[in-house]
Amino acid sequence: MKLSKTIILLLFLFSVEIKAQEVAHSLAKEKPLITGFVHGFKNGSRLYLIELTNMGRGKQRMVDSAMVMNERFQLTDRNPSTEKPRYYFLYNSNASDYVYFWIDDQPITFSGQKGNFRNSLINGSVTQQMQEVFTRTVLPFYNKRDSLKQNHGDEDSMKQLLAELKLAEISFIEKNPSSFISTYVLSGNCKTWGLKTTKELYQKLSPENKENSFGMDVKKYIDLNKEIGIGSLFVDFEQPTNDGKTARLSSLKSKYVLLEFWASNCGPCRRENPEMVKLYQNYKSRGFEILEYR
Repeated sequence: MKLSKTIILLLFLFSVEIKAQEVAHSLAKEKPLITGFVHGFKNGSRLYLIELTNMGRGKQRMVDSAMVMNERFQLTDRNPSTEKPRYYFLYNSNASDYVYFWIDDQPITFSGQKGNFRNSLINGSVTQQMQEVFTRTVLPFYNKRDSLKQNHGDEDSMKQLLAELKLAEISFIEKNPSSFISTYVLSGNCKTWGLKTTKELYQKLSPENKENSFGMDVKKYIDLNKEIGIGSLFVDFEQPTNDGKTARLSSLKSKYVLLEFWASNCGPCRRENPEMVKLYQNYKSRGFEILEYR
C-alpha cells in the first residue's frame, strides 16, 4: 500500500514536471510582438501596452506589461484581435512617456528615448510607416495653425491655411489609394469635405480599402447623403419612434409620409403637436401618415 502511494506521488510529480516543461517550451517559442530599446530608462522601469480595439474606436484592452532591463524590453500579445491593422498605445508608469502606433500582422522593433516617446522609431509595420509619412505631410500646417491662434491671426489667413491643409490631405489619399491610412483619413474628413469630394476619393481607393471598417463608414456616408429628387427612392433607416417602438421607414411604403424629428425638451415641438393631429385627421383617408422620431 505504501509502495503504491509512492508510485502515485512519483507519477504526479513527473506529470507536473512534464507540464511545466511544456509551458516553458511554449513560452520560449512565443515570439514577442514588440522588441524594444529605450534610452534613459532605469532598470525596473515598467512599460504597458494597450490595444485600442475596433481600429482605435472601441474599448481599451490591456495587452501586456514589461520591465526594462539594460534599456531593453519585450512585449507580447497572447490574445490578438483579428483586426488588421491593430492600434496600440505604449506608455510608462505615470504616462509621462507615451506613443500611439499601428501594427500589421508582423512583430516590430521599437527604439525610443525617455522624454521623447512620440518621436520613437518603429520598424516592421507598413501601416505605421504610412502614418508617419502622413504626419510629416500635415504637421507643418498644424504648426502654422497653432501659431495663428496664438498670435490672433486674421480669419482669411486661417481659411487659406485650412484650404491648403485639405489639399495636402487629398493629395496624400490620391497618391496612396492602397494604404489603410488613406481610408482612415478620408473617414475622418468626409463630413467636412462633403459628398462630392468624398465620393470622388472613395472611388479611387483600392478594393481592400473599400471593404475595411473605415471604408465601409465612408460608403455609408455616401449612401446616406446622396442627392435625391422627386420620385427618387428614399434611403431607408430604422430609429425609435415617439411611443418607444422601433420603426423602419420602408414599413410605410406607398403612403404619403411626413417625417417629424423631435425631442421631449423641445418647446416648439410640443406646441406643434396639436397642428400635427389636425393635419393627420384631414388627410389620413388619402394614405397620409406621420412618423415621429425622437
